Amino acid sequence: MQYSILTVQIATSPEILTFSDKSSKITFFVKVLNGKKGYPYYYMKAVAKGEIGNSIANLYNQGDYLLIETNIQYNQLTRYSLLSINNDHPIF
Repeated sequence: MQYSILTVQIATSPEILTFSDKSSKITFFVKVLNGKKGYPYYYMKAVAKGEIGNSIANLYNQGDYLLIETNIQYNQLTRYSLLSINNDHPIF
């Protein structure tokens, strides 16, 4: 599993999903800079679980920038990429 460090901007407000075993997961969309001409951003779905997810949901809002350690997962059936966040670092 390869980790990537990305600077992203939060595009949508984080949504908290709480499960019956009291674990939680948040999902939101982020903007990643795109290197192709004519396309300034690439939108990706991001997921964070547990304590990291709770800290992102409590500290950050739509439009905030965030430095994340993540692994990128690609689903070939649905043809979309998913960022699974392992750690976050604030940008001040």
